Amino acid sequence: MLDQSKVPPAYVPPGLDASVPMTWVAVVDMLRATGLPSPPDGGSLRTRIRTVPIRSRRLQAEMAEVFAIAVCRDVLAQLQQAAAELVA
Repeated sequence: MLDQSKVPPAYVPPGLDASVPMTWVAVVDMLRATGLPSPPDGGSLRTRIRTVPIRSRRLQAEMAEVFAIAVCRDVLAQLQQAAAELVA
């Protein structure tokens, strides 16, 4: 996300309290979360997600994969919708 002035999308992982205010922004490194190697030039693919506070380091590490999966599902849904609109 190049324009960091925009409000990032919101997501509350399963098992966490959705009634808690979303005061944190998780930065998800998609390459690391999916186990892919970083490019030789040191680049990365990161996205920001508003979420509830996740104070435990252990839970933060566990949520990295959950966030990556949620982002992938969202991107796939958007691509499918765009493809359906092109066909229509």
